[in-house]
Formats: sequence, C-alpha cells, structure tokens
Amino acid sequence: MQCYQLNFHIDEASGKYSKDSLDFLVAHDHILQEYRDLGVFPEWAYADLLRHFPFSDSSVTWITFHTDKDMAFLMKLAVEGGFGMMPDNLLHFMDLVRKFFPMLYDVMVLAQLVTRWYNRSLKKLADQLCIKRIGQEHFAGSDALATFECFLKLVEQYVGEGISVIMGLLSGAEEVEMATVCSLPLSFSAISVFEVKPADFQHQGLRIHDTLRSNFNVVGVQVTSILYYQR
Repeated sequence: MQCYQLNFHIDEASGKYSKDSLDFLVAHDHILQEYRDLGVFPEWAYADLLRHFPFSDSSVTWITFHTDKDMAFLMKLAVEGGFGMMPDNLLHFMDLVRKFFPMLYDVMVLAQLVTRWYNRSLKKLADQLCIKRIGQEHFAGSDALATFECFLKLVEQYVGEGISVIMGLLSGAEEVEMATVCSLPLSFSAISVFEVKPADFQHQGLRIHDTLRSNFNVVGVQVTSILYYQR
C-alpha cells in the first residue's frame, strides 16, 4: 500500500485564508513557508493529476473521513479545473457527489452508526480499534492510511457485506433520516428501535426518554401511520 501527500500553495500573508485554519496547521507542525515556496497551485493539480482520476468509475471505491468540506474542495477542482459552477444547494451537491463518486464511504458516518463510544476523532477511533498509526496525525498521507485501516476494521468487526446500505452518505452533508433508514437493515449495535403503538404509547415514551438520557444524542423518527380521532 502506498500513500501520497500533495501540499497546496498557501501564502498566509495574502489574507485569503482562515486564521483559525492557519493556526491549526502551524499547531500540528505544518511549515507554511514551505507551502508558500514549494506548494502546488490548484490549477496545476487539476491539469497534471486530478483530470486523470477515475471519477464516475463504479469499479473504484473511495474511502473518506468527515468529508463534506473535503469533497466540496475536491469537486471544485474537478469541475472544469476549478472554474465550473458548483451546486447552490445540498440536494444538487449530493447528486454531483454521487455522479463523481458512485462508490463512496465516509468512515465517520460508519463509526457513528456502529459504535457507542465514538466521539468524532480519527485518532481516538484508530486507538479504540487498536490501529497503529504510521506518520503524524493531521498530515494527509498518515490520515489517509489510518482512515482506510479504520474502515477495514469497522467493516470486519461490525458490518460485513451490509456496508453497501450507507454508500454515498457524507458526514456533515447528509440527511439524518436517510442515514438512520439506511442503517436499520444492518442491525447496528448502536441503534435501538422502538415501535410505538397507541396501546403502549406512554410506556415506550418513557423508554425512549431514559435511553436518550443515558446513551444517545440523535433520534430518527419514522411515522408509518397517523390516527385521527373525531369527537
């Protein structure tokens, strides 16, 4: 297995970048002067690399981590070399994602659905799964390898062949209802299903209340029927 890291041109003095993002990079040992002097311009990346990527190829599987913003950036480069029009709403954005990446899995979505202990950190996910990181966190090559190994371990331990039902769901850019519905066929251990009927509405309501207080912070509600009462 090989991992490559492509560092884009960043000129912190230009004022085009978020100060918080620059501070984050510096805090994790990125040398901004090297990115300014040696960094690759996005249009070069498109002309020499991205246009050769297997976009829209269903035989290629893309593995990502918390990838809403990363995917938007990548597609911005891929759509006519960064000069094309991007979608103006989430629905069209997701349509474009599925066009460019028909086989795509977001490890954060998977981890949120199958584990009770996950807290949105790639490092802690890798630690919990006993995956030894190669390289330093928050560097693309090391993060990419850790993401892939986490994906393989999660599929092996929790999901198996049922992984296909969450294909194309992006963390931060997908409907909670869709993620919940897609996860139900997998019988994920981190999901509790309560079927509420009029006869035991109060009892089930208390169960849901107690579950939320102790274990869960996301609720998906699916209404299968509505009863109307007329006096």
